[in-house]
Amino acid sequence: MFSLGPTDKPPVKPHAAPKDVRDISPLDVYVRVTGVVVESASSYIIVDDGTGAIRVLLAGGAPVPEVGKTVRVFGSVSQDSKGSIYINAEIIQDMSSLDLGLYRIVKKIKKSRLT
Repeated sequence: MFSLGPTDKPPVKPHAAPKDVRDISPLDVYVRVTGVVVESASSYIIVDDGTGAIRVLLAGGAPVPEVGKTVRVFGSVSQDSKGSIYINAEIIQDMSSLDLGLYRIVKKIKKSRLT
């Protein structure tokens, strides 16, 4: 029988920090973004959250959300050789029933109370 032992713990997934696209930097590790799919291809989507748009790479075989769908993306942040930041999607949630306008208002209010 194989044992991991007391010091061999499985890796812990970092908290997915809620971010506006404009605020994502290469220093971010794991983020979540909510927005509208504005472009869709077999291997990626472009999500616009009202502050900017970001490329989201999809895992092989993952369903591709349609243009116009509201989604929430959880994933790790990466940067390509040209300096463009993108997200490697791990989870994409369909948020079609979300009132995006109201969501943005609440988000703005919450942000103003923190500053």
